[in-house]
Amino acid sequence: MCDDEQDLPQEWRGTLRSLLDQPSPPSTTDLDQLIRLGRRRLVARRLVAAVGVLAAVAGIGIGAAVTGGLRTGEVGSAVQPTHGASLTTTTSDASLPTDWQKPTGMPTEVPYGTWSPAPGEPLPSGATAMVAPLCKATDDPTFEAAGVEVSPQVRQAVVEAVTLTAPRAEVGQAVSVVGEAGQDGQAAAPEDAPTATATTLVDVTDRDGTGSVSVRAGLTRARPEEAADAQVFVQGNCEPPVRRVLDNGTVLQLYPVRTSGPYQSLTQALRLYTPAGMAYEVAVHNWGSPDLYQAREGVPSKRVSPGRATLPLTERQLAEIGTAVAAVA
Repeated sequence: MCDDEQDLPQEWRGTLRSLLDQPSPPSTTDLDQLIRLGRRRLVARRLVAAVGVLAAVAGIGIGAAVTGGLRTGEVGSAVQPTHGASLTTTTSDASLPTDWQKPTGMPTEVPYGTWSPAPGEPLPSGATAMVAPLCKATDDPTFEAAGVEVSPQVRQAVVEAVTLTAPRAEVGQAVSVVGEAGQDGQAAAPEDAPTATATTLVDVTDRDGTGSVSVRAGLTRARPEEAADAQVFVQGNCEPPVRRVLDNGTVLQLYPVRTSGPYQSLTQALRLYTPAGMAYEVAVHNWGSPDLYQAREGVPSKRVSPGRATLPLTERQLAEIGTAVAAVA
């Protein structure tokens, strides 16, 4: 008996001795039960581990699905344009379909000089001064006839086509700009100069600023291919344009990008000639209506600011717009 037992009352000592003298009760858990319990616990631990691995793999997969392929600056990132609401970048496959070809037998013109911005002339933000070859432009009476205006159907076709080809750009309404001030990047005419035609202008805004698409109408007495041949170098271009002939005989002619003044203006033009004797010029510019000033109604507008550094549309997008105009011209 231990020393602590001496401190117990006499009646407690007897009870304690009787309990110690009795045999121990049998265990209620046999060996088979212990083995089964151990197996269940092992299986449970393995299931927990497996679930943890699957959750980790699933987490990696979900993370890749959410973040994969979207990096800063790629298509789809939100940007803030110079004018208008928050937009996304405008992208398009710039290459033309194979049915656009240079006219057979048209040589390259030899430049007679070069063009560069005048000293001290403001340039578009982010632009560097260019040096462009100058070639002689052929006479162009196509758009000199008074009273030939762009029809509402053509105006609407231009707006819809620009919206479809540049879905991530902000497209403005079609507005009339009197005269050709800035139309071809040339100096504006005097404010009191008479004007024969009005140009329809549609602003196109993306993260690089506001450019525009213009369209004007004219007349030609020549058949479509003859008119196109006569105007191969009408833009002062040195390289021949590319051409597409539609099934109804309409000819579309797409010219190279041209650089000229003021403000290092960029223009790419497409002309189309219909069997009915109508001619249209659709052009994309690196400036828009915010860069023009018109003193009063009926006089030519003036360029008053440089615009953006680049064109807002590719030549493929311009070709698609020209094709849309041909469908309603």
